[in-house]
Amino acid sequence: MLVTQLACQHRVPAVLLTDGIDFSVYPTNVPLPQETAHDSKHIRQGALHCIGANTVAASALERCENSAQAWQVLMASRARRALGDALVSKISKKCLAVGRNYVEHAKEMGHEVPSVSQEPFFFMKPTTCYLREGRPILLPIGSEPEHEVELGLVIARRCKRVPRDAAFSFIAGYLVCIDVTARRWQREAKAKGLPWTLAKSADSFLPMSRFIRREEVHDPQRLWLWLKVNGQLRQRGCTVDMVHDIASLVHYASRWMTLEEGDIILTGTPAGVGPLLHGDIVEAGIEELVSMKFVCETDTGSPI
Repeated sequence: MLVTQLACQHRVPAVLLTDGIDFSVYPTNVPLPQETAHDSKHIRQGALHCIGANTVAASALERCENSAQAWQVLMASRARRALGDALVSKISKKCLAVGRNYVEHAKEMGHEVPSVSQEPFFFMKPTTCYLREGRPILLPIGSEPEHEVELGLVIARRCKRVPRDAAFSFIAGYLVCIDVTARRWQREAKAKGLPWTLAKSADSFLPMSRFIRREEVHDPQRLWLWLKVNGQLRQRGCTVDMVHDIASLVHYASRWMTLEEGDIILTGTPAGVGPLLHGDIVEAGIEELVSMKFVCETDTGSPI
């Protein structure tokens, strides 16, 4: 598997990406810093900050008897996170996004209210949209860009025609994503009966959080997503309100299209979408789990 190759590159066993911490298999080539060798409290605090809601790792941390073991938990947690991020950044080949998967969002956009009896519809975003913290969201001039906060699913391994009851076994973890949309371009394309791919596909149009391991999330259908612009809350919604739940989306998306390791499925946005302007500070996250922050900058479209 490609995950195994990545694990070798990072000098960490692939088991750390999907399983609990095993001190016996963790590499010994990451020494405990001398200045913190006796500061178990400092190391534990750092490990808990990195672990977040990961109850498996938190439990392992509680079992630590000394600073060296606590340091291994911290390094293992960072390794798992690095592997998950690499799964998206270096391996992912596509992003599938579902449209109109929250009733209130469909209403605010003036669309027909979706029903669970209808099959979901998908569109795609290229990997050149992917954006990590530290880089700006680029807003094409005159495009009327808007934000749409979403839960992203990261596919663990190659699959096709996944049964609903097996869906979660093919999910490696989750992301918070912002499906930036050039609303003017989308509106004009729809009026002409044309595809609106460009409206979803400009560079930087998919800001995303750090990777969240599946085991860190107790119930992905009970997550509260939120988004703020310049400190003002714009969007807040719970994944329980999805028209098509997570298992159904993996099932439908894989019916005719092969999903591959690292691919992303965006699960739709709750109500409250709105405009983004040059200089805006955009924050988004999942309550009690993860958050991220980006700055918006105008892209004039000048030749590079």
